[in-house]
Amino acid sequence: KKGLLETSTILQSRGKIALVPKGAIIVLPKHLESKIVTGKAKGELVSWKKFLSGNGTWIHMFPVTFDQAIGKKTITQEQLKSLRQLNKMVIARRGTNLVSVSPKALEPEEKEDGSSQ
Repeated sequence: KKGLLETSTILQSRGKIALVPKGAIIVLPKHLESKIVTGKAKGELVSWKKFLSGNGTWIHMFPVTFDQAIGKKTITQEQLKSLRQLNKMVIARRGTNLVSVSPKALEPEEKEDGSSQ
């Protein structure tokens, strides 16, 4: 069984750290990659609500459906394009909870003729 740290991505900013489910970050601009902890996290572990309130300028919360989270439906390429244009880290949520998104949900959807968008 995997522990919390193995199933989480650790974000760090302004001396605070927060845990996000792996797969919940659906857009990560290059200039924000440093917010993800790859080594040892340093700082005070805080609730997601507290972390978001202090870092909302570079984080965008994106609501997803259950079918998108499990990869049964895709997030449209148009939606992904507009999310990338925000130039923020985009994190998936269902209601008030952070949620992992299947990589299948981020793939271009196939058209009736079998080609992709």
